[in-house]
Amino acid sequence: SGASTAKTTCETLHMLTVSKSHVRTSPIVLIVGITLLLWLGSKWYEHDWFANPYKYVAKAASLTATVMMCASIILSTRLRWIENYFGGMDKVYQLHKRLGRASFFIILLHPVFLAVDRLPHIADFLRAMSFQRPAGDPYRWGQNAGVVALLLFAGLIAVTLWVRLRYHLWKKTHEWLGLVLLLVIFHIVLVDADVAEYPLLRFWMYALLLAAMAGFVYIRFLYPAYGPHFAYTVSGIERIGDILEVTFAPRGAK
Repeated sequence: SGASTAKTTCETLHMLTVSKSHVRTSPIVLIVGITLLLWLGSKWYEHDWFANPYKYVAKAASLTATVMMCASIILSTRLRWIENYFGGMDKVYQLHKRLGRASFFIILLHPVFLAVDRLPHIADFLRAMSFQRPAGDPYRWGQNAGVVALLLFAGLIAVTLWVRLRYHLWKKTHEWLGLVLLLVIFHIVLVDADVAEYPLLRFWMYALLLAAMAGFVYIRFLYPAYGPHFAYTVSGIERIGDILEVTFAPRGAK
């Protein structure tokens, strides 16, 4: 009955909580910095500057958010060397959650600053951020993929931040982030903009996107069968106030 109570306690409700403990963020800052340097360096080399200054904020936001989303997914793969570097699975998942949340709020800047030059005409501003009639234009298909990705991402983040769900139900919604990543890839390919335009940036971003997609496929579909598993038994259950302390002991390898 103690184990059953512990299971009920753990699975009752889920809302995003982020520890205030320090986590190592320098690798993420480095990856984002390299991405922005490759982008600005490519624009400088090609003398390909924007006439619209708002586009710099829009593009920087999209690149930063995409890199952070990729890093967040890669962190969730439970690879031993990643956990060893960051100081354990708990630290890795704290960083995973922080990156996921931050990437959503940063990506909101992308459509806003792409359309902000339409202001003060509110209708034009909103129309520029909404679905477009493709009419055979790959760019418009790409924009529509981006709108769908943003709406789906917003819904999943809302469920994570503000909706109280049982953990196993929340986890099912979280798995849809793989579709968000796939839509982001379609968006980048179809709009055929800066990432596709500059070879170094294209190689860098496609490598990150491929690593993130491979990480998602691994943890979602392959990990249950092929991930590392260790047999443990419950060696003790002790109630301390309103907390159940469950102690496990390895049956073989730790």
